[in-house]
Amino acid sequence: MAEPRVNSREVVEQIWSDVATEHVLDLTSALGPAPEFEQLVLDEERRFLNAHAVLTTEPADLPAAGRLPAVKGRAKARGGQFVVNVLNRYFTSEHEFLAHLVRLLNKMTVAHDEMAKEIRALHEALRAESDRLRQANAVLHGRMEARIEALEHEVRVLRGAGSADRV
Repeated sequence: MAEPRVNSREVVEQIWSDVATEHVLDLTSALGPAPEFEQLVLDEERRFLNAHAVLTTEPADLPAAGRLPAVKGRAKARGGQFVVNVLNRYFTSEHEFLAHLVRLLNKMTVAHDEMAKEIRALHEALRAESDRLRQANAVLHGRMEARIEALEHEVRVLRGAGSADRV
């Protein structure tokens, strides 16, 4: 039984056709545009939290009206100071907690902004590498096509020489 003849050009064209349908070589469309991130260092909410992270523990200065305003004023001041003194440990603990929370927020903000910069740089590097690989692929494809044509020509020459020897 005779073996079927295989045309190398058809095989290569079929392989390239299969590769083109299975894998999209244009990664630019898969990448899309570089993601946009807000710079959180400049965020107004963060600025507000930084500005208002300190608790005031001074008793409010409440106006005293009516009869005996001086006595009422002193009583309010002493009562306010008593409450502040009683809650002093709580206020100190809460102030430390808020200070740590704001410092953590500031560190996370800086890390976010640095990571956003790195992501944009990585995106651009990936896009550039994709372009480079696509160009290299086109060059290699062209070289392979030229090599196949040279091999086909050589096969035709050898077949022609073989048939000339038989005659």
